[in-house]
Amino acid sequence: MATNFDDIFSAAKQPEQSAEQPKTKNPAGKPQTAPQELPPKPDPWATMQPEEKAATIRLNVDIPVDLNDKLAERARTLRTSKSDLVRKLLEWALE
Repeated sequence: MATNFDDIFSAAKQPEQSAEQPKTKNPAGKPQTAPQELPPKPDPWATMQPEEKAATIRLNVDIPVDLNDKLAERARTLRTSKSDLVRKLLEWALE
């Protein structure tokens, strides 16, 4: 949205015309410089390496609802996930 202030400020600042940036007229009749090509931005993900994780296997087990409730309650008490708790219990049981 152009205002009268835009006309005043653009008239006050008239940069010198150079051969590299020829001035053109936009539909409103105001002089503007030709767009310059910006340098490519660096890729922010280039330095990040994926985390090395141990190979895992998904295991689906059906358990009764009341056992799931006990597992969920214990996980909440220990402030951990049910998956972490089951992994620790399996490791403990298999030692």
